[in-house]
Amino acid sequence: MRRVPLLAACLLAGLSVFLTSAKCIENVSLRKGAGDNWLVNGEIHNETDIQGVDMRLQGMLFDENGRSYEAVADTVTCPQELSPGSLSVFTLNFIVSPGMPEPVEHRVTVVGGKALDQPLPKLSLISSGTATKTTNGLQTIIKYRANQPYDAPLSACLAMYDGSGDVVKVVIITKSPGGFDPPKVDADATITSSLPTSSVPAEATHIRYWLWLQDPEDQRKSDHQAFVSPLVPIQRPPQFERR
Repeated sequence: MRRVPLLAACLLAGLSVFLTSAKCIENVSLRKGAGDNWLVNGEIHNETDIQGVDMRLQGMLFDENGRSYEAVADTVTCPQELSPGSLSVFTLNFIVSPGMPEPVEHRVTVVGGKALDQPLPKLSLISSGTATKTTNGLQTIIKYRANQPYDAPLSACLAMYDGSGDVVKVVIITKSPGGFDPPKVDADATITSSLPTSSVPAEATHIRYWLWLQDPEDQRKSDHQAFVSPLVPIQRPPQFERR
């Protein structure tokens, strides 16, 4: 697993503060996506006690001589908050890269974000999930229940990992209108996601998912820290096992 220290510029109490090695990019993969574009998927970890929000990343690709290709990608993390001691995921889509040779190097840096004076409140949630390979793709079932009442609906995203622990796919799970049901104290709610085979990398062995209270203006933002699941193995019925 690769770890690349970053120089992250954050806004704290109206001042620009530079944090060296405070945020790290980990478990990155480079792969081809739809339209023959190059994609960089990975995690960003917050190894500080500072609450980050509105995180933005930029990626660059380089050839064997260290020259950068004319392909730059920007993205926000999923979710956009990056809580102390936690992680978010990302996909950088280099949309001008079809036909480009495989890059020898890729670089990801933090180019935007804010740091809050104190961490967001934690989302008091109990959740469990399963992921199962099917004839049509991948079915994920996520159950959740709150330890205290919440009124806001939930948003969700999931990442798929290969056997080495690298991120090979990031998916935002949506429900329109209004997001998923607000978590209740007295009953489980369920999110079911079905992805077609074409959207599931063959090397995916595990998933991880994120749940957060949805901001009315932006489904990736929240006024609470997100719930982050542990790695969940993808169950493979006997007919999908390699012989």
